[in-house]
Amino acid sequence: MALLQLQRACERFRSHLSDEETRRVENVKSVEDVREAISQIEHYLASRQKLRNFERLVPFLDAADRLTKPIDVLSNGVPFLPYIWAPLKLILQISQDHTHALDKILAAYSRIGASLPRFSRYGNAFPDSHDFQQLLGHIYEDIIDFHCHAYRLVQKPGWVMLFSTCWGRFQHRFDSLIESIDTTSQLIDREAASYEIVQAREWRQKALEKAQDQEKKEELYQREAVNKWLQVSDRNEEKLERLHNRCLDGTSQWVTGSPQVRSWLQKGRGKPVLWLHGKPGSGKSILCSQLIYFLRSNPTWKCLFFFCDYHSTGYGVTVQVLRSICAQILDLVPETASFMYKECVVSGKTPSTSFLKELIPKLFSFFDDLRLIIDGIDEIVSSEHGELIKTLTKLAETQENFRLLISSQDIPSIARNLKGRPTLIVGKQSASVCKDIGLIVSNRLETIREGLDGHVPQSVFTEIRETILKRAEGMSISPKREKKMGKTDGSAGMFLWVHLVLQVLETTDSIQELRSSVEAFPKDLEEAYYKTLTSIISRCQATDVSKLRRIFGWMVFSKGGQPMRRFELRLGRILHADSTIINEKTKPFSNVLDLCKPFIEDGPGATMVFIHATVPNGPFINKEDSCRDITTACIAQLTQSLALADETMERLQHLYCVAQGFYGLLPYAHEHWIEHLLEYLELSQGFCTPDSSRIQGQLMALARSWIGLVGEEATRISNAESLDPRLHWLESLPSARALVQGTLVLRKATKESVETVPSPRDATLLSSVRTRYHTYVVDLLTGTNCPGLLAKNLIAFKEEYGPTAFVCSIYGCDKAVVGYSSALQLKDHSARHQEKLRCFSQDCFYNDVGFTSLRQFNDHQRRCHPSPPLPSIPRQIPQRPGQGSQAPATSLANAKQDRQELHFPAESSRNIGLQKLRSVRAFPGVCTNTRWSPAGAPGDATDNGGKVSV
Repeated sequence: MALLQLQRACERFRSHLSDEETRRVENVKSVEDVREAISQIEHYLASRQKLRNFERLVPFLDAADRLTKPIDVLSNGVPFLPYIWAPLKLILQISQDHTHALDKILAAYSRIGASLPRFSRYGNAFPDSHDFQQLLGHIYEDIIDFHCHAYRLVQKPGWVMLFSTCWGRFQHRFDSLIESIDTTSQLIDREAASYEIVQAREWRQKALEKAQDQEKKEELYQREAVNKWLQVSDRNEEKLERLHNRCLDGTSQWVTGSPQVRSWLQKGRGKPVLWLHGKPGSGKSILCSQLIYFLRSNPTWKCLFFFCDYHSTGYGVTVQVLRSICAQILDLVPETASFMYKECVVSGKTPSTSFLKELIPKLFSFFDDLRLIIDGIDEIVSSEHGELIKTLTKLAETQENFRLLISSQDIPSIARNLKGRPTLIVGKQSASVCKDIGLIVSNRLETIREGLDGHVPQSVFTEIRETILKRAEGMSISPKREKKMGKTDGSAGMFLWVHLVLQVLETTDSIQELRSSVEAFPKDLEEAYYKTLTSIISRCQATDVSKLRRIFGWMVFSKGGQPMRRFELRLGRILHADSTIINEKTKPFSNVLDLCKPFIEDGPGATMVFIHATVPNGPFINKEDSCRDITTACIAQLTQSLALADETMERLQHLYCVAQGFYGLLPYAHEHWIEHLLEYLELSQGFCTPDSSRIQGQLMALARSWIGLVGEEATRISNAESLDPRLHWLESLPSARALVQGTLVLRKATKESVETVPSPRDATLLSSVRTRYHTYVVDLLTGTNCPGLLAKNLIAFKEEYGPTAFVCSIYGCDKAVVGYSSALQLKDHSARHQEKLRCFSQDCFYNDVGFTSLRQFNDHQRRCHPSPPLPSIPRQIPQRPGQGSQAPATSLANAKQDRQELHFPAESSRNIGLQKLRSVRAFPGVCTNTRWSPAGAPGDATDNGGKVSV
């Protein structure tokens, strides 16, 4: 059993070593080899006037030497012995140039040495005792585990910067290790090969689990705090998964074999920036997703990514990208949590562009090889292109371990910032692209043929396939469109055009129509959109055209930076100036969004997204009309929702209306109705048009309903125009203005106080109505039935609303509209809004309580965990008699006999390292630039041949 324990410990350590490092460990034959290496390090540090108190290692080395005989008997000839002392040699050689780390390592091994038992006595007392061998195995395993953690720490990229924070986190496990050795030593000292020895393993396991739990708890807290500080959404991973799933097996594989990408993939070869560009619909995003998955398949490559789209923030995209980089690094390297927590959260910094530019190069030092792929920057405003590209290319060209790939259209605002960089033009890879298109067309046509039950001959589909491929090869963009979008890159096929053609084929009724649809389909993308839209409208009634426009308008101009959910779009489609109430008669069917296909498709999380980023730029979407429709729907939903505040209605009636989905748009309307209203009034210049006059009537109706519930007193709200200068458009509607002002004042107060329940100062009732609505939603999700509602309808409600029902009550939070699937997740999220700075000193009461400000945290550190007082510095260091003026560095072997040295408490190291002697009178052979070492031992002032005066 003990032999297996030794073998497991050595195998764990060997798994972190290369073949060369394993040979170096096993070549260290005895403790004397380690002593000799330490003596060389002492001479090296002496030459740099940075001597350290290596005498602290004597107890550990002596104990390791005494451990040799019993372990040698136990191992039965297997080469386990070098792993007791050899790792110390490697660790010291790596850290010898970094005294702050070296001091902590020396102090740690000193504590281990002081805790080891007296092997010389018990080695003869229990030569054949199984229990004694078991305890030896425990101690051996503890020592190897410490070697392993210390060696892994100093081997990490950027370990010098990471050392202090990671060592602090490792302190819990180290204390547990020391306590384990102490306990085992006491068992040996008492010669207790009885119940306590049997229980040693269980105690060790529990102690290890406790230390690991504490470490995980601390890491989790720090990660959550850093993520909250970064304020990054998790939508990029969803976009990546959706793009990857859209890629047909066997396609897009050519990208990793192209010379440009191969050069970019090879570290140290080629240039660090690669520009992949192509015309709209050429499959750039799909290629990027494939490349990301390819990089993820190799553990030596670490890949970051960011997808821009029409939901990306119009301005400040650079800071969003930099924040996303930090968040992804936090996921890739969890050890950076403590470093980022200290640098970002505890320091009180804000995640601004300037600060992140300083932080990210430090984070990059934790990697050997790091890549960033950013796609779709042509989809953000052109004024952002220059700053974003310059920021990222500067990182790539100044950091040797970082490479950048940018994917976009070739437009002037991007091209001039990437001039001279290597490029991969999708349009020039015609053979590979056409092969991919051929696979896609064959697959889709086979699906269509199966749907027709084989009534159409295979020869017809073969003919259609050849026609599509020929036309795809000649795909083009109109001159007008080309001027607007920038240069194109040839005429090689466009995947988007092929997708639209195949969608049209799915609605054909005859073989003749199959052929004519392909032949008559426009080559120009804009004309193809128009042709597809015309085809949709021809199958619709006259009223469906406005419904189609409203759906597109919601998808393009909705707020919050998130795709709209299906049930929200269905309600937005039905609400307009002539239809402001949702009831059983007006409630839309579940398939009403099919009207917009093939322009839209299912997105992640029950959302709807456009098939391509060029769709929102289509001529059939008008901003002012869309803003009018959204504003109308939001006000209508708020007006209807005030019924939830009517105490005269029964609760079961409210539950029924909620379960039927009559208020599904309420969370969105509550969050964004003011912004939509003021934006529309800016576009229409007030209530001077027929459409805006109808919204004016809606506002008056909303205000009347509100006043009817709260009374006239609620309209007496102080002027709040400073909250938004656009409020002047509401001067002609004092009641509506009072409602808007009251809502803005309440939002500001709630956000500042970070309350997690509706404020009692809510004179608008809107927050109370929203809270009541969510209470009803939760009741329905947790209930098993609802009177008057069919069981299948309740199940459908749970499936549609359940995944996002638990929302945050803080205005402006990204979880205020699209929430979580459980109350526990919401509770954890809400706690982040009130997150406090916590003290991680062991057994401190404020581990869980925390502090609300950085000043309180620092005061606590000074008061409860002060740094040890500085030791007094002697005025003289006397010269030892019998020594000459030239005093060589003292070796560890004769340290006890030949060296006299001042000793300082190890815990004072941080403060002593900052002290410098004011003046030094140097003796021969020693530099006068003398200072005390961080370990508390006299470093540069140590000399055995003279006297230093202060």
